[in-house]
Amino acid sequence: MLSCSLAFSQEADDDTVTGVGFSLIPRLDISPAFPLRSVKDLTLGNTSLYSLFEGSFLDESLTFSICNHWLSTSPADLYIYEDEEGNYRPNFFYSDTNNWLDWAYLSYSVAGFEIQAGKSYLLTGGFAFDADDYDLHPVLESSLWNNFSPYQWGVTVGYTLPSENHSFAFQFATSPYGTRPFVSKLFSYSLEWRGTFGDYSTRLTATALQTDCKEYIPLLSWGNRYDFDHGHVGLDLYNCVVNADYETSVWGIAAMPEVFYDVTDRLEIFAKGGFEYDFNAEDRKPGWFGGLGLHWYPLQDRSLRLHLLAAYNDNPYSPLLNWDGEQRKFTISFGALYYLNFGILK
Repeated sequence: MLSCSLAFSQEADDDTVTGVGFSLIPRLDISPAFPLRSVKDLTLGNTSLYSLFEGSFLDESLTFSICNHWLSTSPADLYIYEDEEGNYRPNFFYSDTNNWLDWAYLSYSVAGFEIQAGKSYLLTGGFAFDADDYDLHPVLESSLWNNFSPYQWGVTVGYTLPSENHSFAFQFATSPYGTRPFVSKLFSYSLEWRGTFGDYSTRLTATALQTDCKEYIPLLSWGNRYDFDHGHVGLDLYNCVVNADYETSVWGIAAMPEVFYDVTDRLEIFAKGGFEYDFNAEDRKPGWFGGLGLHWYPLQDRSLRLHLLAAYNDNPYSPLLNWDGEQRKFTISFGALYYLNFGILK
């Protein structure tokens, strides 16, 4: 998270400006859910519109990144917040829900140290939270990913060893259990360690989420990934399950394995799934989900991605595929994602 991954980069003409770019990222999904009983079972999946504005200055020491989420399948939720009294307000200055601004931060690095300030995602969630939201398929993600509000305001300080095999970070940020950032006076505290051992990478995080003036929820995650010549295998582990009503159980377990294989430079196939269990739940029902899919990049620059997947979701903690209290367990999704990049300054 501490590194600014440029959507567009060029060599600078001088030593003060390195590169600034803008990306527009539309996605369209068609995702029928089965049994297909009415038109409402024909969903739009992860249909969305994002933009990225990011770059670097001062010989890449100073970077910035801004990600906007302009449209979703429930666009009003990105802009309007309904409070407990039923009043509707602009959604920007709330911390217990996501809105049209995913992140906006400045980062300065020197001698292995890096400090970042602004709105970004909490240091949690294994390697699944490293990926951008528009790249993923929600039906194949955990209840933490689907139900949590990870984008919060705060400061992160990190250090990477000269070997670049290990990095450490501490983060102070607002808590997703507060209503207003800083005004609610609820915060979160996170520690992260990333390590690389040849082809194996790991990410270990520990977060304390403040729920009121005295109570904290411990959120632990452990990401594991092994890269091979034509892909990778991974396993993310969490100590929690997050229900659709935003109640977090830390006496639970979530495990998400995945396998990605590059058939060619433009075609990858994958299998991904998960198991979740809440030990505090009254019915003690485990949750399962999984699926198979492919990503095809027909253009040489991989700016266009076509995707197809089939998934099964029997996870009671997932907000997906539920209508009238009944869960649609099977879904097929096909769609397109396009990365439209513009260079602004070099």
